[in-house]
Amino acid sequence: MANSKTLTKIFISYAIEDEAHKLALEKHLSALKRQGIIESFDAGKIKAGANWDNSIQQHLSDTDITLLLLSADALANDYIHDHQIQKALIRAEANETILIPILIRSVDYTGLGVEKYAVLPSNKKAVTEWNNQDKAYQHIAHQIRKVVENLSDFKSAKTDVFEQILIKDKKDPAPQDDKKTKIWNYIISFGVLIGILASMAEISGYSIKDYLSSSNSPDKFAYTVYLHNPKDELIEEIEGREVELDLSDQILDATIAEGQAHFKISEDYIGETAKIRIRRSNEQQQAYQNIHLDSAYLLTKEGKAKLSVILPGLDKLNGRVTDFVSKDALPNVRISINQHISTYSNEFGEFELLIPPKYQQKTQHIFANKQNYCDYNISIPIYTKDITQIALRPKRTGKNCTDSF
Repeated sequence: MANSKTLTKIFISYAIEDEAHKLALEKHLSALKRQGIIESFDAGKIKAGANWDNSIQQHLSDTDITLLLLSADALANDYIHDHQIQKALIRAEANETILIPILIRSVDYTGLGVEKYAVLPSNKKAVTEWNNQDKAYQHIAHQIRKVVENLSDFKSAKTDVFEQILIKDKKDPAPQDDKKTKIWNYIISFGVLIGILASMAEISGYSIKDYLSSSNSPDKFAYTVYLHNPKDELIEEIEGREVELDLSDQILDATIAEGQAHFKISEDYIGETAKIRIRRSNEQQQAYQNIHLDSAYLLTKEGKAKLSVILPGLDKLNGRVTDFVSKDALPNVRISINQHISTYSNEFGEFELLIPPKYQQKTQHIFANKQNYCDYNISIPIYTKDITQIALRPKRTGKNCTDSF
């Protein structure tokens, strides 16, 4: 057991976007704090005027347990990755701290080193995906209590204790989420009902099929997903692709027609949130992608949602300019798509033209001009990964640029 006179120090690493989840976790750890077993520290506890980085690093170097709250925002934060996660990994390898990653929001953390440690919740279901998040935090707090109570065994690198407590905990596994429990109760109740109906059918001759066919299925409502570009315009040209509607207990899909995907959803889902995404395309289809991968949509009786998608590659044009005759690279060629957006080729004839969202479109009319060379213009699709090749014809004395060579 932990020494009641010596507080176990816990450091919580988190992104500011997950502040609410950090506070919820601390509330569930309050019993341990009131018992005088643990004390916790995080960036939010740094006093005004204190050196922020020094405070973080000092507590990281002195903590018994390091909790990493995992989310896309946390992993995208350079300071958290370079100065908190990396330091925690080094100390954990040296058995100086117990590293416990906590999956707050779904994110791929493969290859960062944290996947070798036992992630909480034990079923690796992100806290935000639980219908009853208090159950998730209760489970996490209980597992942390067991780590504190066995701290000496953990720090002495007894991996069997680590595995039994956090990985193969058959005595106290992650609890079932309310939704799943409720669904199984429905299934069991339905089975009992079928059994009763079967018995009644033998007596009355009234078949179960007749009974079921006379019962109405749960009411459903129409839900339409409209696919828009960054300019908030409906993309009617998208055809044949599929949109996924990720509900709490199932995933529905619908084929896009004229930029719309239509679903039929049980009214039981009204008030819940769902993730909506466009499925990845094959090589024959334009590769539209979600702009925001993690966005959650509230399902309302209004029955519609706007999904923002983008065609990658519209934001820049890459290419190379050469002399039509000599095939040599041409530097200092002005490349433009209108009067205001332009760039110049470098000494190798290469160029990259960045295109603001206002002017992004699948096909661009490209202009290229250089002194002593004929002007060049062409309309090309730019959502492909192809390098645009431009060959300028040198002007010839007494000849027009329209004359053939």
